[in-house]
Amino acid sequence: MTGELTERDLFEIARRQAEQIEQLQAEIVRLKKKIEQLKRKKHRKYAAPFNRETRKADLQPSGRRVGTGTFTYKTPPEPEQVQAIVAVPTPNTCSTCGYTGELVFKQMDKAWITDLKAEGARLITEYHVPVMVCPICGQTVRGEHADLAPDQCGATALVVNRRP
Repeated sequence: MTGELTERDLFEIARRQAEQIEQLQAEIVRLKKKIEQLKRKKHRKYAAPFNRETRKADLQPSGRRVGTGTFTYKTPPEPEQVQAIVAVPTPNTCSTCGYTGELVFKQMDKAWITDLKAEGARLITEYHVPVMVCPICGQTVRGEHADLAPDQCGATALVVNRRP
């Protein structure tokens, strides 16, 4: 096309450019979607980085099946296994309302700490923790000891420490 362009040539050029523009617009839309997808994925923090965002067709319910395996609660140590008993002092201050005075006795909790020594010996210490009730606000107040965590009761009453 070294000479002058005819009307037909100009229409052909315009048609090809229109096709190219449509293809580029479709590519722009596809790339914008991809950018948005990557931005959303970047902000998600998965616990399992191997997740590919596709669900299994036959998803199984989580957990142990009923009737399979054994399940028991951790039992407290036998009285003859306990080497030391520590009586935790009775609290006299309500941490909620600030009342200072005699609190009403509710119950005596027990907590155990097992120290495992390097030579295989076990030292089990039993703590008797008084649980009191504030007469003003009715909140429960537990006795505190330096070796016990403030929430060490119930299922967490049994603690094992490994010491060299």
